[in-house]
Amino acid sequence: MLNSEWLLDNLRIENSVYHAGKYCGSWKGGTSGSGRASYHLVMEGHCWLHRTLSPYPLRLEKGDMVFILQDCPFVLSSHDNAPGAWRAPVRKMQPLAYKDENSTTLTCGFITFKTAITQMLLSFLPQVIVFKAQDDLSGSIGKLMAVINQEATQAAPPSEKLVASLTEILFFMVIRHYLSSHTVKTPLDNIPLTTEFLNLMAEIVLFPARSWTVETMARASGLSRSWFIQRFNQVSPLPPAEIVRHIRISLACQHIANGVSLTQSAELVGYQSQAAFNRAFQRITGITPGRYSREHSMNRAAQEGDE
Repeated sequence: MLNSEWLLDNLRIENSVYHAGKYCGSWKGGTSGSGRASYHLVMEGHCWLHRTLSPYPLRLEKGDMVFILQDCPFVLSSHDNAPGAWRAPVRKMQPLAYKDENSTTLTCGFITFKTAITQMLLSFLPQVIVFKAQDDLSGSIGKLMAVINQEATQAAPPSEKLVASLTEILFFMVIRHYLSSHTVKTPLDNIPLTTEFLNLMAEIVLFPARSWTVETMARASGLSRSWFIQRFNQVSPLPPAEIVRHIRISLACQHIANGVSLTQSAELVGYQSQAAFNRAFQRITGITPGRYSREHSMNRAAQEGDE
């Protein structure tokens, strides 16, 4: 399970401000297709979040915010119905001083993941995290939003650097809030982590299909083969090859649970032989990939039936 304090200690991000202003009339906006993570803060008014992976739009009010941790198809719009939202024009944002009672004020920007460890940690979280102002029971996030709004709307030219830095703090607070109410399982749950090899673990999680031999792991760690083996055995009860196997099968379980085929799941984590994948999967989980897939198919069907 992902520990919030440990995660926050190892996150390295840098935010930038994409735009801050008002949308009026019929409009849509977003960063989908940019290939980058982003944030979108509703400072005034309301809008609707539409995602291709969700059949239902989500109304966002003042104080609500959306963090797109992995680029995916989405749009923010004045329209509550999906066809209208996707067809709406991409309008130029009006300045914050523009007067329109029916406008929606947004502050949006990009999130840059500074390290492979950060990229790995955030890959364990959902593509999209929505924080609703009504869930801010302590009021601390709302106070920070007010500071951001004040800085962005002040008469003197606002400091984009200051606004970006404040949104970084906001991001950390929202992630901590999310982890306080959600259990997040990761491929590293049963693996002893040390700072010395954390970068290596991140590389394996992000690129499981690579050929992770002892030589490549030593090279990725900046160590000689002999020193890598000696140090790794000192800090880990499992040998390097077994660590790789655990991570690969854990990632394969996630793919299968999400409906990816067994063959594709095996290939995504580095197994070209289905027989080798089956043996490794059963060794780690105690059941076959086919049985695991059937159990999760039934779970998905039951969940869809409840909706």
